[in-house]
Amino acid sequence: MSWWRAGRGRRRRGRRRPGPAGRPGPGRRFAGPRGAAPGLSSHLASSLWGVRLHGSNCNSKGAGSQVQNRGGRTHVLPLTRALLLQYHYARQRLNGGYERMRRIVIFEDRHYGELYPLTCLRPAFQLRCGAYTPQERMRTVAGKASVQCWVMAEREPILAAAGRNTPADIRAVGAGAVALVNGRAVLPAALWQRISKTPPNAAFLFEGHLVAAVIQDVLLHQLASEQPDEAAFASLMPLCKTVEIKEGLAFHPWDLVNMNGRMIEDDAAGFRDGGGKLGPGVSLLGKRAHLRMVRKAVVEPGVVLDTRSGPIIIDGGALVRGPGRIEGPCYIGPDCIVDGARLRPGVSLGRCCRVSGEVEQSVFMDFSNKHHDGFLGHGYVGSWVNLGAQTCNSDLKNNYSSVSVWTDGRMADTGSIKVGCFIGDHVKTAIGTMINTGTVIGPGCNVFGGPVRKHLPPFSWGCSGSFREHSIDKMLETAGAVMARRRQKLSAELAAAIRALFQSTADLRKTTAKGGTA
Repeated sequence: MSWWRAGRGRRRRGRRRPGPAGRPGPGRRFAGPRGAAPGLSSHLASSLWGVRLHGSNCNSKGAGSQVQNRGGRTHVLPLTRALLLQYHYARQRLNGGYERMRRIVIFEDRHYGELYPLTCLRPAFQLRCGAYTPQERMRTVAGKASVQCWVMAEREPILAAAGRNTPADIRAVGAGAVALVNGRAVLPAALWQRISKTPPNAAFLFEGHLVAAVIQDVLLHQLASEQPDEAAFASLMPLCKTVEIKEGLAFHPWDLVNMNGRMIEDDAAGFRDGGGKLGPGVSLLGKRAHLRMVRKAVVEPGVVLDTRSGPIIIDGGALVRGPGRIEGPCYIGPDCIVDGARLRPGVSLGRCCRVSGEVEQSVFMDFSNKHHDGFLGHGYVGSWVNLGAQTCNSDLKNNYSSVSVWTDGRMADTGSIKVGCFIGDHVKTAIGTMINTGTVIGPGCNVFGGPVRKHLPPFSWGCSGSFREHSIDKMLETAGAVMARRRQKLSAELAAAIRALFQSTADLRKTTAKGGTA
């Protein structure tokens, strides 16, 4: 007999007389309060509800609700929130599953500064690693669930400047489970499947940092803070089962670079091959199944595609011109032009990039150019960057020692001998610019000559050891002209965020600037 019929007045078979203390006989099922699932044993019900029930009707009104049984006796139930949630999960298990996830809340915590300079003008969850940013990756797996963004109050202007994003009221009560996902999380498909199939309430931690949590909507009201900070998550931990995992978070920019190749391999499974045939003059080394050419992607004669070390994804509208060589794992984003380039393993290109020369294990955000010869290795390039002809960087020191990088106000040892450069948004380099190993260039810089020092503060202008403060008005004028060439507009929100960054980094420039304003 189905459960919905059992609740419509039909008599249940084989109901035994109550046992001692009002319990059903051994092994029998408990009808439960109104809305409860069948098959819930009396012992489980007693442990969850704090009373012994038999065939009762429930009129739940929160803590201290009264339950009237058939014998007319009244029991007072200590209906605390935790007990209600436990009962709710027990009911779902007996019904054969858990409620479908209704929301994914992707948040940026206070550690966004450690991803400097890449997070100066965008949230951490909009940094590409593999074929997607974390925000894009969540949208691809969300299904019918909504994806909401949650940032610190001081970061809301940055979220608005990023476009089509507004801070979410994450405390709005809905139905079903909610996934809280760290914006610095880099989640392979297998790990996300494990998280999404985990019953509430569970928290996944990496080195003590929250990667993701699956909770019920009602728990969002218990957050100790309205911001995604330590206080908010500390209030959730006592209510969650914690699970330690061995991967999942990017702490520094070089983490994104090091994980990029593996994430391309993981993301490739989600791309449907458009079935495009390789024309004459195009050489394929490796399996055709490892090449994903999305519809309207074009590969011209003289190009060698090598999938022996990993998949190659060529997204819609991308053009690969010969002569050139593409080695997997590699992701070429929509509407990119790869012009006679040598792309070695571990390269990701965002939307509408123009790339030539040699690139190794590096990430480009959207609308950036390296359209001339030169080498870029183990680097991360922001949006709207233009690298002039023969701009080259070093990713290995002559003594093969570990590379230190300036991040979040200090020099940090990367623990790696292969580290390139990290370039913020709207940076321009002139012909022949030489960039040292582990160099960080802040947003809005205009650089010519070289070598470039280890850290160049945002809005610096000049060459070699002589840098001055870049005029913010001139910088915004240049940014608007560059964006217009790609049919994009410099929004008022982005212009305001750039001006705010200029003001907040004034003291940082004073420690390195020489001269006046350029």
